[in-house]
Amino acid sequence: KGFRQKHSSCLPEEHLLKLADFYKEWGVKSTCIAGGGEPMINKGFASFLYRLNKNGIKSGIISNGSLMDEENVLAIAESSSWCGISVDAGSREVFQKIKKVDLFDKVINNIAQLVKIKNRLNSKVEITYKFLLHPWNVQDIYKAAKLAKSLGMNTFHLRPVCWDNLYGQEHDKSINFSDYLEIIDEEIKKAVELEDDNFKFFSVRHKFGDKFERKINFKKCWATPLLATFGADGNVHLCFDIRGKEEWILCRHYPDPREILKVWGS
Repeated sequence: KGFRQKHSSCLPEEHLLKLADFYKEWGVKSTCIAGGGEPMINKGFASFLYRLNKNGIKSGIISNGSLMDEENVLAIAESSSWCGISVDAGSREVFQKIKKVDLFDKVINNIAQLVKIKNRLNSKVEITYKFLLHPWNVQDIYKAAKLAKSLGMNTFHLRPVCWDNLYGQEHDKSINFSDYLEIIDEEIKKAVELEDDNFKFFSVRHKFGDKFERKINFKKCWATPLLATFGADGNVHLCFDIRGKEEWILCRHYPDPREILKVWGS
């Protein structure tokens, strides 16, 4: 929220295409289009996917599913390797409580359209139902997984919400899973039984403790993943987990993506 308030404008479509061409020149093999906001807000989203695909660069999308119109759905099905839709609920009531908006039916209908077009085109795009676990939605896990399978989605990804890697956010004391551990285990157990050759259920546990607190097994971060985070603010950030910290901005990529060449590998 804070990041979006500071940087409310969208990158021009012309720059997105310039980025896609620079990625090819730089030797980039794949890119994830996501992070801290909805990528389809940018009107150049579909053109960006098509240019990446033309340049032989695989793309993955993380979306909230609300802006998946016909143009964007077609671009995803024709150009992307995977698309994760963050629904975080299995019912309208829970969705509204968590998201504070009444868009559940719209998101589910958009997912259904994506699956329909994928099947029509015989596309290989993997479609994932993403579920961020919170005390308010623990009883919706199985319901959401069952819905995802009925929609024809490929995978279901579950992980607990965390806050300590979000810059400027304090610990939300309402996020306490202690009273829900048995419910969560039972819901996951039922959801796993839905698996077959066409549908897989994944839950991230190795990064979290018994009560879903985030594990930090190190005192210093000696290295970041070998990727660059090209932000919607026009900056290249050292690490996607702490984008927004001004002291960790590597350079600007807008208006010239080649600026990264001056610092990358230095």
